[in-house]
Amino acid sequence: MREFDSRRELRYPPFSRLALVAAEAKDEKTALAACEKAAEAVNALAVQKGLHSPDDFEIAGPAPCREGAGKLKRFHFLVKTESPAFAGAVSGLFPQRFFPKAAIKAVSGPYNFR
Repeated sequence: MREFDSRRELRYPPFSRLALVAAEAKDEKTALAACEKAAEAVNALAVQKGLHSPDDFEIAGPAPCREGAGKLKRFHFLVKTESPAFAGAVSGLFPQRFFPKAAIKAVSGPYNFR
C-alpha cells in the first residue's frame, strides 16, 4: 500500500498519465536548447487547453539522459497529467523539423517508454 500512496502523491500511474519528451543532437548545448524549447511548447499547449501548472499538469526536467546512437547528446523531461487527452496531445506535438539540428521524440502511454 505504501507504493500506491507514493504513486498518488508523486502523480505517477495509475493516478496520472505520463508523456516523455526527449531531444537529441550532436552537441549538448543544442540538445538542451531543443529540450527547453519543447518544454515551452508543452506549456503553451497547456495554456491553449486551459490547463494550469501544477494543478493540471507538471513538467519534471529537463535532465540529461544517456547518450543516443552515435554518441548523440540527449535531454528529456516528463509530463505528468491526469488528462489522457493532454498526454496524447503532447506526444503528437512535435513535427519532424521542430528544432534545427536536433531530433525531438515524444511518447505517451501507461508505462512503457522504450
